[in-house]
Amino acid sequence: MIENVPKKGIYALSSRLTFALFGFVYVLLSARVLQKEEYGLLMISLTIFWFASLFSDIGIGNALIKYAAEKEGEEFRKVITNSFFLKIVMSLITSSIIVIISPFLANLLRIPDLVSLLQFLPVLIIVSSINNYFKQVLQSKYEVKKIFYIDSVSLISIILLISCFYYAKILDTAMNVLIVISLSYGIAGFVGFYFSRDLLKFENRLDKAWISKLSHFGKYSVTAGFGSMLYMRIDTLMLSYFISPTTVAIYNAAWVISNITNIILSAVHMIAFPAASKANSLKDRKKLKEIYERSVAYSLLLSIPLSLIFIIFARECLFILYETKYLDAVIVLQILALWGLIKPFGSMSGSIFNGIGRPDMDAKLTWSTAIINIVLNIIFIPIYGVVGAAIASVIAFTIIILVDIYLMKKWINAEVTGILRECCTIVRGHRGRNDYGKDNM
Repeated sequence: MIENVPKKGIYALSSRLTFALFGFVYVLLSARVLQKEEYGLLMISLTIFWFASLFSDIGIGNALIKYAAEKEGEEFRKVITNSFFLKIVMSLITSSIIVIISPFLANLLRIPDLVSLLQFLPVLIIVSSINNYFKQVLQSKYEVKKIFYIDSVSLISIILLISCFYYAKILDTAMNVLIVISLSYGIAGFVGFYFSRDLLKFENRLDKAWISKLSHFGKYSVTAGFGSMLYMRIDTLMLSYFISPTTVAIYNAAWVISNITNIILSAVHMIAFPAASKANSLKDRKKLKEIYERSVAYSLLLSIPLSLIFIIFARECLFILYETKYLDAVIVLQILALWGLIKPFGSMSGSIFNGIGRPDMDAKLTWSTAIINIVLNIIFIPIYGVVGAAIASVIAFTIIILVDIYLMKKWINAEVTGILRECCTIVRGHRGRNDYGKDNM
């Protein structure tokens, strides 16, 4: 993979950078423009949207990438046809559920103003699901350059739309921000269709066997996704429940910055996941070991410097982005940034679990992390407030990382020492080893 960085890797990283900037721009500008309470409402709404998106996908995205990467011809067409059907059906079901339960959720979180925001979420769910489908089809064939173009359109459109709304003096509510995001997803979706149109050769009928297969893989993948979302975003909902939307705003001002390290991890995952799937189809365990060790090494070399910057210069980062509005989030940012020092081990093990067809193991680990995080949040938030939420997340993830390292050793004989050797090799600029992805990309 990563000796081909000038090709696939750079476009993968660029794609993740532009997509992250897409989210970063609207979240950052919203934090600067909206009142703290309104910004808190926005982040609560987006957190529920992210959970709903996972449910609507039911893991079909990962199943699509895995099987489409392995299949050609008629079988490939069956994969994309049946996965598209499942995505559309689940998006409609999820949208209906959100509308029905929105009053209950607003009452549970004790935020009456949340109802109208939640009832708008189906629009966002449908347009984002279609946009993601096109990108997943492209990812299965390593078309990361085209994904980069799609994400670039998302970024450019969100900047233009936010500018228009801002100068029209209507970017002052969480609802208007949700409208802007939906429009941007819609524009990018048209571009995604254009770039993936040559691959979109659908079968004229559904295949029950493939629907069952995709759903079977997907049920574990979506379970893992829910677990991952729980341990990453449950803090927002629990802070809202225990304290207030204003506290949610403070926490998320720090979370948005610390989450930049995930850009690196998702860029590597874009290539590591289908490459691992391909290696598994060839029953090449040695290649899987190489994929894991090298992807973790690259991720660490990129994420550690970022995390250290956020820890050492937390106040400066917050001031640059928000001026004096969120300087009360310094300690939260420093704690959350510790996450980036170890997160590559967990993220890349997830790529391996899914690539070898064991999303159930990924699901078990992510749910274990989520449960630990929820318990620790219940303990720490009432005592330490917003800082307690950050402490809970980092402790929970560290525990599971140790389990990930053990399982990678047991299953594919991956070693921490091997990762360190890869780091040294990369730093020295050694080109002696063949890139694990050169035969796959």
